[in-house]
Amino acid sequence: NDSAVFTARLFVALTATILSIFYTFQMSQGRCNIHPLYVQLVTAVVYTLSSFGFDDFVFTTVLFADGTQVKVSIARYLFWVMTCPVILAGYIQLLHYMPTVQHDYIRTTFIIVKDIITMCFGILAAVQPAGTLKIIFLIISFIFSFWLIIDMFFLLRERAIDFSERRLWIWLQVTSWLMLSSWMIFPLLFIIGPPGFSAISEGGDAVGH
Repeated sequence: NDSAVFTARLFVALTATILSIFYTFQMSQGRCNIHPLYVQLVTAVVYTLSSFGFDDFVFTTVLFADGTQVKVSIARYLFWVMTCPVILAGYIQLLHYMPTVQHDYIRTTFIIVKDIITMCFGILAAVQPAGTLKIIFLIISFIFSFWLIIDMFFLLRERAIDFSERRLWIWLQVTSWLMLSSWMIFPLLFIIGPPGFSAISEGGDAVGH
């Protein structure tokens, strides 16, 4: 089990390191901005540290006044907070790459804020022992998560006019669905893993992430 977790984390760390090199070259050629490079560098650092047994870095224990203890993968959630808004900002920037109307910064800012709120309430749910409060925090997190997805869906539809060439529009749709489908894995793992209802073990949760 420990071997599987180590292998999975090391694979992610090596992949992120290779992608960091790739995006460094792409940025030097003017083909991308710093967003993807930043995300891959943070990913490489986090998963390298977690691969080699830095348990205190990866996990922390929350102690409640009644003596209840909850083990929380704090580095995972900090990693999400450090990278997810940047990924989302890069995606929104992509949607406005060929604008026919002015970028609505207020709207897109609050799309990113909804992402942050989703993660904040997810973290609050993760540190709670099983009970009503945990469920309430999970519900709030998922409300903002679905609100974010709906916002992104409508924003994508509105930007269709900017990608009138069929190849560009297909490429943008594929990119959008890849991002959305990959992101949806994590709420599922959250619900069935130790932070949610513990349907899978800590080892399975670690390998999944």
